[in-house]
Amino acid sequence: NWRERAPVEAGWPDGGRLHEPLDDIALSSRLIAAELNVENALNLVRNYQVFRSTTRGGVLPDPQWLKKGIAFMPCEDRLGRPCLFIRAKYHRSGNIALFRVGLRSTIDAVKAHLLARRTDRFSEDNPLEQYVMLFDFDGAGWSNLDWEAFHCTIQEGSQRYPNMVAQNYLLNVSASVRWIWRTACPLMHPRTRRKCCLVAPRDVRACLQKVIPLERLPPQYGGTSAPWTGPDEARTLEDQIGELLANVYVRAGVVPDGALPTRAQAEASSAPLSRHASSPSGSEDSGDLRDQGKLSLWGRPCGPLACCF
Repeated sequence: NWRERAPVEAGWPDGGRLHEPLDDIALSSRLIAAELNVENALNLVRNYQVFRSTTRGGVLPDPQWLKKGIAFMPCEDRLGRPCLFIRAKYHRSGNIALFRVGLRSTIDAVKAHLLARRTDRFSEDNPLEQYVMLFDFDGAGWSNLDWEAFHCTIQEGSQRYPNMVAQNYLLNVSASVRWIWRTACPLMHPRTRRKCCLVAPRDVRACLQKVIPLERLPPQYGGTSAPWTGPDEARTLEDQIGELLANVYVRAGVVPDGALPTRAQAEASSAPLSRHASSPSGSEDSGDLRDQGKLSLWGRPCGPLACCF
């Protein structure tokens, strides 16, 4: 029996307190990723157990990664799935270690957000707790191409975060991006290719309006929310990485020193914009709960459903 053969939560490091629980959602996602092959699905579970035993929980965000503004998660889509924008024009090759840490910490934030939203019922719109990834190639050129980062993304998605992406949108696809797509296709799993939708520049506005509610889209896409800025224009953490992602980090108490202040902090204080050994919540005694010998949660405390730091 697949469910009985998979390790139970109590058998995971720290009794399952330093990661999301190994429940029906986690097991189902891996079984689907393994195309219903039980042995392969069990290998995914075991590998994930080893991975979390080395990270001791979720991967903490690196301030240098946040500063780049590559990953931007402003809101959820119409089905309640987090929307993760990857802004290709801000990426530069040459530091795969930082890219890997940034990718892991961002997806762990997605996990934390979805865990915090759990109730006593399965979500009818997002039962497998997936997210939407939107690769935005607007302004990107050959200097932003990084095959090492591409292979890293494929590896992390297939081995450590399987079946978490519900849909991939490739936005502002030009002729050069289509050539890259044709080159990359053979390296992708057929299921991943089926999830990909290429969107030409003229169709991006209409596409995003179908995916994301207008009240969450900025004016540039016909929405009514605040404009989305680039990392150079960002003045707050929300500007830099998106409101949803910023809220997850603040709620978890894992905003790194050196990050921009939150919007609330910027409005309430005239202090310099850079954080200097201040706590993520802005209070003097909150700090990183791990430094106090306690658990720091990704998202609100939710008992056994919490992914902890």
